[in-house]
Amino acid sequence: MSLGDVRLYISQLLIGLECVHKKGIIHRDIKPGNFLYNNKTKLGYLADFGLAQQQTSFQRESNGQAPNILYTQNADEAGYYINDRRPHFHAIRSGTKGFRAPEVLLKYLNQTTAIDIWAVGVILLVILSGRYPFFNPEDDPDAIMELAHLFGMKKLKEFVEFYGRSIRTNIPDIPEEEMDLEELCRTMNKEHVDRWDPEEFLQAIDLLKHCLVLIHTNRYTATAALSHPFLNK
Repeated sequence: MSLGDVRLYISQLLIGLECVHKKGIIHRDIKPGNFLYNNKTKLGYLADFGLAQQQTSFQRESNGQAPNILYTQNADEAGYYINDRRPHFHAIRSGTKGFRAPEVLLKYLNQTTAIDIWAVGVILLVILSGRYPFFNPEDDPDAIMELAHLFGMKKLKEFVEFYGRSIRTNIPDIPEEEMDLEELCRTMNKEHVDRWDPEEFLQAIDLLKHCLVLIHTNRYTATAALSHPFLNK
C-alpha cells in the first residue's frame, strides 16, 4: 500500500465509524475482516454488527478515575481476594483478540465508542509496521503484557490506576519507558517506509499515537481523527 492507499482506507473506515458513533452505537469488533474495502471505487463498508451495542452514558468520579466501583481494589492489595465479598458482575468482553481495547482487557464496565478507535489504531499499526497480526495474545493477561512491552510499565501503571486497579509482575525484562512507534515501524517495515514520503509517514505515526492510547478518554474520536492532517488532504 502507498500512503495514499492507507489514507483512503483509514478515512473510509473512520467515516463509517463516525456515522455509527453519532447514533450512539459501538461496533465492538472492528478488524480488517469486518471492513469491506473496494480498491477500485475507493469505498469501504462496515460489516458484521453481531456484537454491536448501544453506548450507555456515565460520569467520571471526582478523583478523575473512571468509575468501576464493583471491581476496584486498593493499590496495596496484590493478587486475588481470598474471600471476595464484592458483588458479582459480568463485563462485556466481546471482540477479536489482538484488537480488544485495553479497558476491555480490564473488564471495565462503562465501555464506549473509544474501543472502536483503539481497533482503528491497531489496524493502522499493522499497516505501518507491516506485521499482521501485531498483537497475538493467548489470553487477557498475555495481552496486557504485550501492552506493557510496547507502552512501558510507567504508562501501564498510570493506565490501570485510572481504572481503579493495581498491577504487579515478576517478569524482569519489561521496559519502564514506552517504545518509539516511529522507530519501531521503520525497523519492522523498512522496505516500505523508505519508499513513503517522510512527512506523510510522520503524520500517519502521529495519527496512530492519537488512536492507540491506553486511557480511553484520551483517544481521538472518529470525527477528530478525520480532521487530522494525515487524512484531511
